[in-house]
Amino acid sequence: MWGLGTSWPTSRGPGAGATWLSPVLKNVPFEEGTYHGYGIHHSLRADPRFANDPSHADDELRSLVDAAHQLGLYVILDIVLNHTGNVFAYQWDVGEKTCLDSKGAEASFRRVA
Repeated sequence: MWGLGTSWPTSRGPGAGATWLSPVLKNVPFEEGTYHGYGIHHSLRADPRFANDPSHADDELRSLVDAAHQLGLYVILDIVLNHTGNVFAYQWDVGEKTCLDSKGAEASFRRVA
C-alpha cells in the first residue's frame, strides 16, 4: 500500500492538496472483523500488513508522509479512536476484573458508595 506514493506526481491534478489514508494504525491481527481498521491495538504504530517490510512499517509510513509533503500534499490519517480491538480490560467497580463483569454497555454505571 505504501507504494501509492509513486503515483502522486502523475495523478495530482489542479486543486488536489491532500490524500486521505483509511485506518492504517496497528490492528489486532487475530480478531475476526478488524481488517477494516476498527480493531486498533496500538494507536502509535502503523499496521505491518500495509508495509513492504512489516518490521519497518512505521518508517515506511513516515517516508510516505514525507514524500507527500515534498509534493505539497497534506496527509489525512483516518484514526478511529472510538473503535479499539478487544484487547483492553477496563475496571469499573472495586473488585471487578474486567468490564465484562459489569456487562459493559448493559451496566447501569452507578457507583455504589
